[in-house]
Amino acid sequence: MFVVDTGAITVITQRLMDKYKLSSEDKLRSQNPAGAGGSIVIAAYWMDSMRIGDLDVPLEQIGVTDLNAVSEKLFNATGRLIDGLIGQDVLLAIHAIIDVSNQHLYL
Repeated sequence: MFVVDTGAITVITQRLMDKYKLSSEDKLRSQNPAGAGGSIVIAAYWMDSMRIGDLDVPLEQIGVTDLNAVSEKLFNATGRLIDGLIGQDVLLAIHAIIDVSNQHLYL
């Protein structure tokens, strides 16, 4: 499960690196952005694209970070673990529309 976060870049949890076939050769850099919960470390990895459902999304890089704090709070509320965040980089690339009043995301 992914959470849409319009103020973030797209990131996945560290446990999904194998699923997305990310290795140390793909690592571009590490950065320390600040979020609502404070400073975190995000390692950026090169990739061509990401698939969301049937949609191929052009994506030059993806972040990998420890999302335990966010995941734990969402798990307590929903009973589901999150795999990552879909950020503004993906939303802009696919011209997504967020219909807040109807709780819909159009990709």
